[in-house]
Amino acid sequence: MTIVIRRLRMSLSWSAPFTTLIQDNPPSDAPLLALGKRESYKQLFNILQAASNETEIFPPSTVPTLELPWEPLKPNIFWIRYLKATPASLRRTQGGSLAFDRLVPLRRHAPLTPKLVVTFKKKHVVEDKVILQLLTTEAWFHPHMVSFAIHFTICGAMSLETAATVCLGLRHDRLLSWGGSSSPFNVDELAAEMLDKLYIEAVGESNAGVLEPVNPFSLVTVLQGGGVDPDEVIINGGSVHRFLENVTQWDLDAGNEDPVDKGRINSKPVRNPPNITGPLLFGPRRSRARAVWEPRHFLPTGDGKPSLSSYHRNLIMSSLQTEALLAFARLASEQAAVGHLPQTIRDCERFVLTRLVAIHKGDKLQNDTYCSINLQRIIDDSRDRESVDAIADRLISRVRLPPRIFQGY
Repeated sequence: MTIVIRRLRMSLSWSAPFTTLIQDNPPSDAPLLALGKRESYKQLFNILQAASNETEIFPPSTVPTLELPWEPLKPNIFWIRYLKATPASLRRTQGGSLAFDRLVPLRRHAPLTPKLVVTFKKKHVVEDKVILQLLTTEAWFHPHMVSFAIHFTICGAMSLETAATVCLGLRHDRLLSWGGSSSPFNVDELAAEMLDKLYIEAVGESNAGVLEPVNPFSLVTVLQGGGVDPDEVIINGGSVHRFLENVTQWDLDAGNEDPVDKGRINSKPVRNPPNITGPLLFGPRRSRARAVWEPRHFLPTGDGKPSLSSYHRNLIMSSLQTEALLAFARLASEQAAVGHLPQTIRDCERFVLTRLVAIHKGDKLQNDTYCSINLQRIIDDSRDRESVDAIADRLISRVRLPPRIFQGY
């Protein structure tokens, strides 16, 4: 039986932290100055919440139009659980103070890349019927960070090897252009340009410094496919294992000497390891790349629940927000090291600590936040985990991150 991938989604997100807006005396001409202080953020958030994204808000021409980070009539499940809310309560006003404490970003209303196009290699278009079903980009503004993401939805009749090759081409090759009228560029070059633009939109050109280079978080999810027995064991070194390694190590020659179980972040094995079966969230240790392989849901006979598109979105948003909390912890430690903690950091750092601890503990029974082993993994792998511990030390807090969890490594 030959495995065929008919539809997959590939997302990459980049983030760049900075302290400009959260300093005690931020530049008065910063376009998004309001994000950096509790009262002004709260007022802006409550206005957006009252509008429910149904009423267009027109700020001055120097300020990007903002919106809430969730759809007004169908909020993402991550935000509901992260804010311990309900869909109805997310549409009520006066949530700005809680949103500020938990560092909820605001989303840029209009995309920065309206004319972006992708040119696939002719072989893939002709022989494998590869088409780009959907290409979208989006951006977010935290008080201390800007983020950019690009999402590709690809259709075709692809073998696992072809699907991996197409994904790697999108990851590394210069396949993007502005309506075909410019020299082609790759996703990293696009992201660097977009992050600079977002940074300037947030703080103003005269206040913008140089952003650090960043590596993206990536996620590949197979949405539709065929030729797979959902009960079949994923063989160590087999075609599915190779595909997962290819799209998480971003290398067609990626070695797969390690057993599948070593890259397993979250799955429910039918048999004991090393006989691992789907569903599977996969990612090498110390990697910021993930892949989702759930044949029970992507096969035509699958139950379709939970929606793999929704699961993909939850993974993207929860990973982005967890990394935003970690970045805030690092900025707080850096500011403490120079002997001055701005008021905004003092306002938020205890909440950042408690959110990260709650996320890491992942106690679904308390229903206190969104839970995922993937987020535990992000926290444990992050260089900023020590900064979270430093906040706990500085606050003399009994709330602390648990020891590192090595499940799935």
